[in-house]
Amino acid sequence: MKPPHVHGSGPNGQGLDFWEPGRLPSFSVPSTPLEPLQQPKSRIWINIVLFLATVLTTMIAGALQSLGTEALSSFRNLLQGLPFSAALLGILLAHELGHYFVSWHHRVPASLPYFIPVPTFIGTMGAIIRMRGVIRDRRILFDIGIAGPLAGMCLAIPATLIGLMHSEITAATGTGGGLELGDSLLFLALTKSIFGNIPDGQTVLLHPVAFAGWLGFFVTSLNLLPMGQLDGGHVLYGIFGPYHRLLARLTFLALIFWGVHGVFFHWKPVEWIWGMAFCWTGFRIAFGRPAGGFLRIFALFLLFMGIHENFVPSTLIWLFWAVLMTFLRLDHPPTRDVTFPLDWRRKVLGWMALLLFALTFTPRPFLQVLPG
Repeated sequence: MKPPHVHGSGPNGQGLDFWEPGRLPSFSVPSTPLEPLQQPKSRIWINIVLFLATVLTTMIAGALQSLGTEALSSFRNLLQGLPFSAALLGILLAHELGHYFVSWHHRVPASLPYFIPVPTFIGTMGAIIRMRGVIRDRRILFDIGIAGPLAGMCLAIPATLIGLMHSEITAATGTGGGLELGDSLLFLALTKSIFGNIPDGQTVLLHPVAFAGWLGFFVTSLNLLPMGQLDGGHVLYGIFGPYHRLLARLTFLALIFWGVHGVFFHWKPVEWIWGMAFCWTGFRIAFGRPAGGFLRIFALFLLFMGIHENFVPSTLIWLFWAVLMTFLRLDHPPTRDVTFPLDWRRKVLGWMALLLFALTFTPRPFLQVLPG
């Protein structure tokens, strides 16, 4: 699977500004009074400027995919990037507005989305919203967390189908250059529904809108990882409450093991030592008492070493994500009332969200760079 030609990941993350107390507070009764709904202090013009800047950077990225270096020669050529920009920003905006509207429904103050423009081959690092205070109970936290991925997928799936209808079969290798993309189960199923079985030696050259849909699936899987303050962490905490800690740590260790496992398929002592050092460091961070800052810095050093030496290029993104989570938080901060249970409908929806994570997870997102 190839994206449009890229000449030359931006995961989207939901930023939640929770207050994180040092220790688990005393349990309270479910009947916590509502707090007054107050808008977090922000300047809307910042949201607008960042959004317009992201429109520009994603249009440039989309035009480069379609036209190469000719994309910047005229405004008309730049407009060729509009379909990619509209599809990708639509998916990201739906994701963040899902969080935003459910937050306000539950009287949890939330800011408008802040988009992050970055001059990369996708043009953005996603978007975040800001929230204030401690969430009252697990039910509210669950609703806010799951709303984003579900809203984003409502646009990502149609965008993928429309884009695939305008994609084409091409030789698996060629002179055009670009990234070779991995497949999630859901993206593979949609591709087969459009093209059937693709002959050996051929692949799909994705239309920019289909590439935006692929990125939407990838972003969803990143956010649904069941750990920390990611959307999947909200879902996990909503279902299991304080008992989420073990599952979050096991997810963290699984990311590290999957990230380094490729070095053990061939005998190169330096890579074996690097892989085992990464696994040991991850285990100490997850279950050591306490997990000091030195271990996090050492994990960061190992990550940069892996990038520099190009040890596991197809799974390095998961090591990056695992190390990033060590600097954020592996655990979920407690809600004010941790005893408030989820009803059976939310529990079913929560397990469906974890299934969605499995369907959108791409084991090897970026397989290789084809020769140009």
